[in-house]
Amino acid sequence: MRKIIFFALLAGLFLIPIAGFGVIRLNNPLNATSFEAVINDVINFVFYIGMALVPLGIVVSAFYFFTAAGDVQQVGNAKKILFYTLLGLAILLLSKALGAIITAILHI
Repeated sequence: MRKIIFFALLAGLFLIPIAGFGVIRLNNPLNATSFEAVINDVINFVFYIGMALVPLGIVVSAFYFFTAAGDVQQVGNAKKILFYTLLGLAILLLSKALGAIITAILHI
């Protein structure tokens, strides 16, 4: 019974703005006027998140190197982490450059 009352009140809270104010307007949160601008915003977001994670990967790899104490498997894990971090960095940089190259070729 308590669940029914809870969901009825919750539904009422969502229906009050619709019934009381009529038209609901949604503003564009991306501030983009074209599809290309949306794609560029998404690429920039992923680029900056990835660039923030690269130093973290390097620090984790260094931690594994320092704490290995001669353990071959842990040194191997540190090398893998560093390799994939640098590979991710290369992919990030190439993806940003590829977008600029395609834009220059197509004259968009």
